[in-house]
Amino acid sequence: MNNKNEKPPRLETKARAAMKKYDMAPTFALVGFSGGADSTALMCFLTEALKNVRVAAVHVNHGLRGADADADEEYCRLFCERRGIEFYTVHIDVLSACHGVAVEETARKMRYASLIEKAKELGADAIALAHTAGDSAETALFNMSRGCGISGLGIPPVREEDGIKIIRPLILATRNEILEYLAAKGVSFVTDKTNYDEKYTRNFIRQSVVPSLEKVNAQAIKNISALSNRARVDEEFIDGFAREYVLRSNALVINNLRALHPSVLCRVIMKAARAAGAGTLSFVHIEAVEKLIASGQSGDTCDLPGDAKALIADGKLKFLHGGAKAPAKTEDYSIDVGGGIEELELGFAVSFEKSPQKDGVRVYRAILPKEVAGGLVARKRRAGDCYRFGDMTRNIKKLTTKVPFDARGRRPVFAYDGAVVWYPGFPVSDAFKGGDTEIYYTEIIL
Repeated sequence: MNNKNEKPPRLETKARAAMKKYDMAPTFALVGFSGGADSTALMCFLTEALKNVRVAAVHVNHGLRGADADADEEYCRLFCERRGIEFYTVHIDVLSACHGVAVEETARKMRYASLIEKAKELGADAIALAHTAGDSAETALFNMSRGCGISGLGIPPVREEDGIKIIRPLILATRNEILEYLAAKGVSFVTDKTNYDEKYTRNFIRQSVVPSLEKVNAQAIKNISALSNRARVDEEFIDGFAREYVLRSNALVINNLRALHPSVLCRVIMKAARAAGAGTLSFVHIEAVEKLIASGQSGDTCDLPGDAKALIADGKLKFLHGGAKAPAKTEDYSIDVGGGIEELELGFAVSFEKSPQKDGVRVYRAILPKEVAGGLVARKRRAGDCYRFGDMTRNIKKLTTKVPFDARGRRPVFAYDGAVVWYPGFPVSDAFKGGDTEIYYTEIIL
């Protein structure tokens, strides 16, 4: 038993500080457990220091290292078995998925998808990953070399993906602190030999770039990590301002856009383009749209990713997707069965075929009578809009308080013959229940 005056390990102190600072607080954490030093330290911390947190381990076998990978999987299984920790294994075939190209990125995407799927299956509210301050600094260097904005400077301590919170309790800890923690506990771990193979970019940064920087300044990793944390706070503020601007603006008026600070303007462009289905814009595309705004010449256009375009029309910046015609000026949009619409100022898509659930979107479903679905109109919310469901009449303005903040000004009301039928995220009107036609509403998250 430790002496009451003995200080807790530095790793434990930093992990507790990170969980409090970034409001991690899981009730059931699924730990990505490779058996390496970092994830082993995370398992020990969560199971020993946080007694009220349910913890389960998931080991992802990527199918890349043959017998070595199987040995690591067995180590993880025995580690958890001896400590009474729930243990699960997921096998993925990375090489078959990527055909030997972009192995690192494919493995990362497949690993995250597997962890999220398992978290949903088990009912976990969080996935805990063992990224450290060093990992965050290496990611910043990697992304800077490829070209990135502020958001690419490091690894976020907390983020949400597909409804699951991803937390990183060790994000303030260093590699040395992890090794000290494990040595003090007498806990062993496995070492992945491929971590030293410099054909993988991140390994090259870790083995060659970081040591060179530490020759310049021994505190290089600590300083880069601190910069990442400060930059993330600035990014959240500027990004939030840009989001509110997009939500407040009924239209992207060129003169108003020109008045914005450049740091806000580029984010407004990215969010508006994403709402139009253009996806993530590169610096080149953002600069092209900025030049479009600067010229303000009606009819000028520029091409964007995702078969999208930006154009100037009627003194406004507009985005078109998939060769669509310029948005109509009316606020009501008729929907044909089998068809769909996408419109920037409302920021939604509607179809009669299920849209895939993916990052950056919310999907809602309604079941309606065929004749109602065929004459459905989607429009902006109007003063006094209300409808009855669950034997109670509801005011849609009040319902919006339960809608995610970024969707409140964009989410449409669906109506038939002048009567409100459905407000996505809530039940269909009692007057229009009992049909057999499914409608899917997809909302892009700003």
